[in-house]
Amino acid sequence: MKRRNYKTLYQKFNSLKNTDPREAAEYGFALAVLYQKAGKKTKAVRFGKASIDMLNKYSEDCTPHNVIIFGVAMPSSFIHEGVVRERLQPLVL
Repeated sequence: MKRRNYKTLYQKFNSLKNTDPREAAEYGFALAVLYQKAGKKTKAVRFGKASIDMLNKYSEDCTPHNVIIFGVAMPSSFIHEGVVRERLQPLVL
């Protein structure tokens, strides 16, 4: 993925952190998946953990707001910290 696209995703993630952390968690998850595919483990772990931290604030499983973010498919039913951990294996989150 082009650097510009990462920047766009990162900006969207940051803009949503304080206003809609649930949706920001989806963007964090997408960034983590993309960085994992690119072999950038440190960044993948960083955004994976951020996504998990945001999702842990909700007591219920949430349906994703988005279907696909920059080619990354969101879970089809619910998104929660367990799904993020599972999808980002073998990263240690």
